[in-house]
Amino acid sequence: MNGTTTLPFGLCDGKGGRLSPLGYAALLFLCIVLYLPGFFTLPPTDRDESRFAQATKQMIESGNYTDIRYQDEARYQKPAGIYWLQAASVTLLSPGNLTNIWAYRIPSLLGVIAAVMLLAFFAARLIGARGGLAAGAIFACCFLIGVEARQAKTDAVLMLCITASQLLLMHAYTAHRAGKPVSLPAALLFWLALGAGILIKGPISALIAALTVITLAIADKGAAWLKQLRPLAGVPLALAVIAPWLIAITLYSGGTFIEESVGQDLLNKIWSGQARGIVPPGLHTLLGLVTFWPFSLLLLLALPALWQKRGEPAVRFCLAWALPTWIFYELIFTKLPHYVMPVFPAFALLAAMAWFGREPLAGAGAAVPRWYRRTAIALWAGATLALAALPVWLAWLDAKAAIYQDLALAIIALSAALIAVRRLMLNEAGQSAAALVICGVALSQALLGWTLPGLSQPWIAPRAMAAIEHYRPCPGKPTHIAVTGFGEPSMVFLAGTDTYRANSGVNAAIDTLHNPCALTLVEETRLPGYMSLLAGVNIVPEHLATIDGFNYNRGERVALHLFRNP
Repeated sequence: MNGTTTLPFGLCDGKGGRLSPLGYAALLFLCIVLYLPGFFTLPPTDRDESRFAQATKQMIESGNYTDIRYQDEARYQKPAGIYWLQAASVTLLSPGNLTNIWAYRIPSLLGVIAAVMLLAFFAARLIGARGGLAAGAIFACCFLIGVEARQAKTDAVLMLCITASQLLLMHAYTAHRAGKPVSLPAALLFWLALGAGILIKGPISALIAALTVITLAIADKGAAWLKQLRPLAGVPLALAVIAPWLIAITLYSGGTFIEESVGQDLLNKIWSGQARGIVPPGLHTLLGLVTFWPFSLLLLLALPALWQKRGEPAVRFCLAWALPTWIFYELIFTKLPHYVMPVFPAFALLAAMAWFGREPLAGAGAAVPRWYRRTAIALWAGATLALAALPVWLAWLDAKAAIYQDLALAIIALSAALIAVRRLMLNEAGQSAAALVICGVALSQALLGWTLPGLSQPWIAPRAMAAIEHYRPCPGKPTHIAVTGFGEPSMVFLAGTDTYRANSGVNAAIDTLHNPCALTLVEETRLPGYMSLLAGVNIVPEHLATIDGFNYNRGERVALHLFRNP
């Protein structure tokens, strides 16, 4: 079955060469099914999401959209682009409640959906409607993409910018190889997307484009095709996107922004591992089975055939996009799973070309050595079993009410996985892909839709805020909150910008000593200092509640005690 085969239900045009509006609607429906479960109910997560949301909240509260702050601390690790998008979303959708975390997540959700559509659009023109639909669905179903669509951070929007810039770069490359010109709008859109990516997360999008170009220049022994991008007109356009805010924040911070964002944040990730420790190479490759799951199976089985076809322009470009970036992130000392996400569109396009393109690599899974095929399937099966077991295990530990739903969905997912492998071995790639989509949807619903939002132990800040709301000492007046021993950003985001994070029980007691409208949250290990200070001034605080939980950032159990002074 080739890529020109007409898709059913009017998903493509009459010739099967382009996706129809109904085809894009089908991808949109898939995205909604994958990403909306848990989107509104998952509490603010620590630490990055809540830090971004809190900094955005402070922009809205202060009206200062140039400076980026987390309470009194300057937050100069990233540019302002994502904060502006989040602020616009919150102002439009939740102006009366700045602690609705879902409103901060909307740019990430829309960014992922737009990236899916953009990839499908370019892929359909490159390898046909069937390949475009497959590329979009493969990318949409990636486990890590589903996680980031629910996070109020930079990465999903950055993914959109990188997807746009890299696909336009690929258009220039393949057009040159085919002897065709690149239109001025397409060239300028590349530079616009590149500038937008820099405004979202600094030089990452430019770095990936540079690695791609350098790799292609080495492989092709030249890069004359770059002239089609009109750099004389494009570079000023990219600078026009970045420069106004960069100049403003440089002047505002006295140069501190450049020092912290490049000198500390970026270089520390490369050379020192930051506070997360140094991780040796290989982690991203090991996790790739899970982060690109469920379609890591198709990609693994297609890699040998794709490497044989590396001389073809589209395959060569995708390999030049993915491999050097992947190697770069394997070599730097700081490693977080989402770092390699910008290469996932290339992976999805490679998998779609191998199995569903106009000239698919028929039998890509069967053309590899038997030992390789069996090893790939065994590794993928292990990742599938682990992902299926995870929501059931978490529900058993905490949210037992959802365990039967999780068991049912795990059975559905594992059954679909078995069907996918069987169909693939019979060279029925379309049926295998449909089974993999069912597999991905089932486990996305189980883990991200039901289990994680239903847990109680990890979500300490929302439970602490529920207790605070119940015991507010001065109805109609603001409650001052001091917390010691649990200074996670989610607590600050929910409790308010003025929340005092005390570094000891003594300081927490001093802060609330003479404030009748104050409540104090004291972690159990900080109780001796807190109680001793109050005992010295003959005050016996009233114990209101205890919030037990699990701090997943530190990997330890905590108990917070809520007090007020008589």
